Amino acid sequence: MNTIIIDDEKDGRSILKTLMQKNHPVVNVVAEAVNGIEGEQLIKKYQPDFIFLDVDMPLCDGFEMLSKFDNINFEIVFTTAYNAYALKAFKYSPFDFLLKPINLEELSSTINRLEERIKNKPAREHLKDFLQLLKVNQHGIKKIAITTSEGFEILDTNDIVLLEADGSYTKFYLKNNLTMLTSSGIGEYEDMLAASTFMRIHKSFIININEIKKFLKADGGSVIMSNGKEAFISKRKKEEFLAFFTKR
Repeated sequence: MNTIIIDDEKDGRSILKTLMQKNHPVVNVVAEAVNGIEGEQLIKKYQPDFIFLDVDMPLCDGFEMLSKFDNINFEIVFTTAYNAYALKAFKYSPFDFLLKPINLEELSSTINRLEERIKNKPAREHLKDFLQLLKVNQHGIKKIAITTSEGFEILDTNDIVLLEADGSYTKFYLKNNLTMLTSSGIGEYEDMLAASTFMRIHKSFIININEIKKFLKADGGSVIMSNGKEAFISKRKKEEFLAFFTKR
Protein backbone atom coordinates (compact mmCIF):
# COMPACT_ATOMS: atom_id res chain seq x y z
CA MET A 1 0.00 0.00 0.00
CA ASN A 2 1.33 3.42 -0.95
CA THR A 3 0.90 6.36 1.40
CA ILE A 4 1.84 10.02 1.80
CA ILE A 5 2.50 11.66 5.16
CA ILE A 6 1.19 15.23 5.32
CA ASP A 7 2.24 16.98 8.53
CA ASP A 8 4.02 20.27 9.26
CA GLU A 9 6.00 18.69 12.13
CA LYS A 10 9.24 17.15 10.87
CA ASP A 11 9.64 14.91 13.93
CA GLY A 12 6.08 13.65 13.52
CA ARG A 13 6.70 12.67 9.91
CA SER A 14 10.00 11.01 10.79
CA ILE A 15 8.54 8.96 13.66
CA LEU A 16 5.60 7.78 11.59
CA LYS A 17 7.82 6.83 8.65
CA THR A 18 10.16 4.89 10.95
CA LEU A 19 7.25 3.02 12.54
CA MET A 20 6.03 2.05 9.07
CA GLN A 21 9.45 0.79 7.96
CA LYS A 22 10.05 -1.27 11.12
CA ASN A 23 6.59 -2.68 11.73
CA HIS A 24 4.57 -2.48 8.52
CA PRO A 25 6.74 -3.07 5.45
CA VAL A 26 3.52 -3.57 3.45
CA VAL A 27 3.20 0.22 3.59
CA ASN A 28 5.38 2.27 1.25
CA VAL A 29 5.79 5.96 2.14
CA VAL A 30 6.15 7.48 -1.34
CA ALA A 31 6.28 11.15 -0.30
CA GLU A 32 6.01 13.68 2.53
CA ALA A 33 4.43 17.14 2.65
CA VAL A 34 4.52 19.98 5.17
CA ASN A 35 1.11 21.51 4.37
CA GLY A 36 -2.05 20.98 2.35
CA ILE A 37 -0.74 22.77 -0.73
CA GLU A 38 2.14 20.35 -1.09
CA GLY A 39 -0.11 17.49 -0.05
CA GLU A 40 -2.61 18.16 -2.83
CA GLN A 41 0.14 18.21 -5.45
CA LEU A 42 1.74 14.98 -4.20
CA ILE A 43 -1.58 13.13 -3.99
CA LYS A 44 -2.34 14.00 -7.60
CA LYS A 45 1.16 12.93 -8.62
CA TYR A 46 1.42 9.62 -6.75
CA GLN A 47 -2.23 8.53 -6.42
CA PRO A 48 -1.69 6.86 -3.00
CA ASP A 49 -3.91 4.18 -1.51
CA PHE A 50 -4.22 6.26 1.66
CA ILE A 51 -2.73 9.29 3.38
CA PHE A 52 -1.69 10.24 6.90
CA LEU A 53 -3.05 13.76 7.35
CA ASP A 54 -2.57 16.32 10.11
CA VAL A 55 -5.52 18.65 10.62
CA ASP A 56 -3.82 21.82 11.88
CA MET A 57 -1.16 23.02 9.41
CA PRO A 58 -0.03 26.45 8.16
CA LEU A 59 -1.02 27.87 4.75
CA CYS A 60 -3.52 25.10 4.04
CA ASP A 61 -4.88 22.76 6.72
CA GLY A 62 -6.12 19.21 6.27
CA PHE A 63 -9.77 20.08 5.73
CA GLU A 64 -8.98 22.83 3.23
CA MET A 65 -6.77 20.46 1.27
CA LEU A 66 -9.41 17.75 1.08
CA SER A 67 -12.05 20.27 -0.04
CA LYS A 68 -10.01 20.83 -3.21
CA PHE A 69 -10.66 17.29 -4.44
CA ASP A 70 -13.81 16.69 -6.49
CA ASN A 71 -13.41 12.97 -5.91
CA ILE A 72 -11.59 11.40 -2.98
CA ASN A 73 -10.32 8.04 -4.19
CA PHE A 74 -7.96 7.39 -1.30
CA GLU A 75 -8.40 6.48 2.36
CA ILE A 76 -7.68 9.04 5.07
CA VAL A 77 -6.01 8.62 8.46
CA PHE A 78 -5.97 11.83 10.50
CA THR A 79 -2.89 12.18 12.72
CA THR A 80 -3.81 14.85 15.20
CA ALA A 81 -3.91 16.27 18.70
CA TYR A 82 -7.52 17.22 17.92
CA ASN A 83 -10.15 18.85 20.14
CA ALA A 84 -11.42 16.13 22.51
CA TYR A 85 -15.11 16.66 21.72
CA ALA A 86 -14.58 16.68 17.98
CA LEU A 87 -12.52 13.50 18.11
CA LYS A 88 -15.63 11.65 19.23
CA ALA A 89 -17.29 12.47 15.93
CA PHE A 90 -14.78 10.16 14.25
CA LYS A 91 -16.50 7.20 15.94
CA TYR A 92 -19.18 7.38 13.25
CA SER A 93 -16.95 8.42 10.39
CA PRO A 94 -15.59 6.64 7.31
CA PHE A 95 -12.08 7.67 8.40
CA ASP A 96 -9.49 6.52 10.90
CA PHE A 97 -7.54 8.72 13.25
CA LEU A 98 -4.39 8.43 15.33
CA LEU A 99 -4.01 10.69 18.33
CA LYS A 100 -0.53 12.12 18.83
CA PRO A 101 1.82 10.89 20.18
CA ILE A 102 1.11 7.87 18.01
CA ASN A 103 0.76 4.53 19.75
CA LEU A 104 2.18 1.51 17.87
CA GLU A 105 -0.71 -0.77 18.84
CA GLU A 106 -3.28 1.74 17.56
CA LEU A 107 -1.24 2.29 14.41
CA SER A 108 -1.15 -1.46 13.73
CA SER A 109 -4.91 -1.71 14.25
CA THR A 110 -5.44 1.14 11.78
CA ILE A 111 -3.16 -0.44 9.15
CA ASN A 112 -5.06 -3.74 9.44
CA ARG A 113 -8.40 -1.97 8.91
CA LEU A 114 -7.00 -0.07 5.95
CA GLU A 115 -5.80 -3.24 4.25
CA GLU A 116 -9.30 -4.69 4.48
CA ARG A 117 -10.99 -1.46 3.43
CA ILE A 118 -8.73 -0.90 0.44
CA LYS A 119 -9.20 -4.51 -0.64
CA ASN A 120 -12.99 -4.10 -0.59
CA LYS A 121 -12.92 -0.61 -2.13
CA PRO A 122 -15.96 0.83 -0.29
CA ALA A 123 -18.07 3.62 -1.73
CA ARG A 124 -17.06 7.11 -0.65
CA GLU A 125 -20.13 9.10 -1.66
CA HIS A 126 -20.56 10.60 1.81
CA LEU A 127 -16.99 11.78 2.37
CA LYS A 128 -17.62 15.41 1.43
CA ASP A 129 -20.53 15.69 3.85
CA PHE A 130 -18.57 14.15 6.68
CA LEU A 131 -15.53 16.34 6.07
CA GLN A 132 -17.77 19.39 6.35
CA LEU A 133 -19.18 17.98 9.58
CA LEU A 134 -15.72 17.59 11.10
CA LYS A 135 -14.62 21.05 10.00
CA VAL A 136 -17.68 22.65 11.59
CA ASN A 137 -16.99 20.77 14.83
CA GLN A 138 -13.44 22.00 15.36
CA HIS A 139 -14.46 24.11 18.37
CA GLY A 140 -17.02 21.74 19.88
CA ILE A 141 -19.79 19.53 18.60
CA LYS A 142 -22.36 21.48 16.59
CA LYS A 143 -23.35 18.68 14.24
CA ILE A 144 -23.39 14.91 14.64
CA ALA A 145 -23.82 12.00 12.27
CA ILE A 146 -26.74 9.64 12.88
CA THR A 147 -26.19 6.18 11.46
CA THR A 148 -28.93 4.79 9.24
CA SER A 149 -29.34 1.66 7.16
CA GLU A 150 -28.22 3.63 4.10
CA GLY A 151 -25.25 5.44 5.68
CA PHE A 152 -25.69 8.43 7.94
CA GLU A 153 -27.54 11.73 8.25
CA ILE A 154 -26.04 14.89 9.67
CA LEU A 155 -28.03 16.72 12.36
CA ASP A 156 -27.53 20.16 13.82
CA THR A 157 -27.40 19.62 17.59
CA ASN A 158 -29.61 22.69 18.07
CA ASP A 159 -32.43 20.75 16.38
CA ILE A 160 -32.30 17.92 18.93
CA VAL A 161 -34.89 18.14 21.73
CA LEU A 162 -33.99 14.89 23.47
CA LEU A 163 -32.77 11.32 23.00
CA GLU A 164 -34.50 8.25 24.38
CA ALA A 165 -33.06 4.76 24.69
CA ASP A 166 -35.08 2.09 22.90
CA GLY A 167 -33.37 -1.17 23.76
CA SER A 168 -30.07 -1.19 21.88
CA TYR A 169 -31.38 1.62 19.65
CA THR A 170 -31.73 5.37 20.26
CA LYS A 171 -34.70 7.52 19.30
CA PHE A 172 -34.03 11.16 18.47
CA TYR A 173 -36.81 13.68 19.06
CA LEU A 174 -36.23 16.70 16.87
CA LYS A 175 -37.86 20.06 16.51
CA ASN A 176 -40.96 20.27 14.29
CA ASN A 177 -42.11 16.93 15.80
CA LEU A 178 -39.67 14.88 13.73
CA THR A 179 -38.16 11.65 15.05
CA MET A 180 -35.29 9.41 13.97
CA LEU A 181 -34.25 5.94 15.11
CA THR A 182 -30.61 4.86 15.01
CA SER A 183 -29.04 1.49 15.75
CA SER A 184 -26.41 2.97 18.08
CA GLY A 185 -26.91 2.90 21.85
CA ILE A 186 -27.65 6.08 23.77
CA GLY A 187 -24.32 5.88 25.60
CA GLU A 188 -22.47 6.52 22.34
CA TYR A 189 -24.23 9.86 21.96
CA GLU A 190 -23.66 10.87 25.57
CA ASP A 191 -19.94 10.77 24.80
CA MET A 192 -20.35 12.89 21.68
CA LEU A 193 -22.71 15.67 22.75
CA ALA A 194 -21.38 18.78 24.46
CA ALA A 195 -21.92 18.65 28.22
CA SER A 196 -22.81 22.36 28.34
CA THR A 197 -25.94 21.82 26.24
CA PHE A 198 -26.99 18.21 26.82
CA MET A 199 -27.48 16.30 30.06
CA ARG A 200 -27.98 12.60 30.78
CA ILE A 201 -30.77 12.67 33.36
CA HIS A 202 -31.70 8.99 33.28
CA LYS A 203 -30.38 5.76 31.77
CA SER A 204 -33.04 6.23 29.11
CA PHE A 205 -32.88 10.00 28.49
CA ILE A 206 -30.45 12.66 27.30
CA ILE A 207 -32.04 16.10 27.06
CA ASN A 208 -31.19 19.41 25.44
CA ILE A 209 -31.34 21.75 28.43
CA ASN A 210 -32.33 24.64 26.16
CA GLU A 211 -35.52 22.76 25.27
CA ILE A 212 -36.81 22.22 28.84
CA LYS A 213 -40.17 23.88 29.45
CA LYS A 214 -41.13 22.60 32.91
CA PHE A 215 -39.78 20.66 35.86
CA LEU A 216 -42.16 18.39 37.80
CA LYS A 217 -41.07 17.26 41.26
CA ALA A 218 -43.74 14.54 41.64
CA ASP A 219 -42.79 10.86 41.38
CA GLY A 220 -39.10 11.49 41.76
CA GLY A 221 -38.90 14.26 39.20
CA SER A 222 -39.29 14.73 35.48
CA VAL A 223 -39.11 17.43 32.81
CA ILE A 224 -41.51 18.44 30.09
CA MET A 225 -39.68 19.29 26.90
CA SER A 226 -40.60 21.81 24.21
CA ASN A 227 -42.28 19.09 22.14
CA GLY A 228 -44.46 18.01 25.09
CA LYS A 229 -42.46 14.82 25.73
CA GLU A 230 -41.93 13.94 29.40
CA ALA A 231 -38.49 12.66 30.40
CA PHE A 232 -37.88 11.18 33.83
CA ILE A 233 -34.97 12.06 36.11
CA SER A 234 -33.28 9.25 38.00
CA LYS A 235 -32.63 9.58 41.74
CA ARG A 236 -28.90 9.51 41.07
CA LYS A 237 -29.12 12.38 38.57
CA LYS A 238 -31.68 14.56 40.35
CA GLU A 239 -29.21 16.38 42.59
CA GLU A 240 -26.93 17.13 39.64
CA PHE A 241 -29.88 18.36 37.59
CA LEU A 242 -31.19 20.70 40.28
CA ALA A 243 -27.71 22.00 41.10
CA PHE A 244 -27.14 22.91 37.46
CA PHE A 245 -30.10 25.27 37.41
CA THR A 246 -29.75 26.73 40.89
CA LYS A 247 -26.11 27.69 40.20
CA ARG A 248 -26.79 29.37 36.88
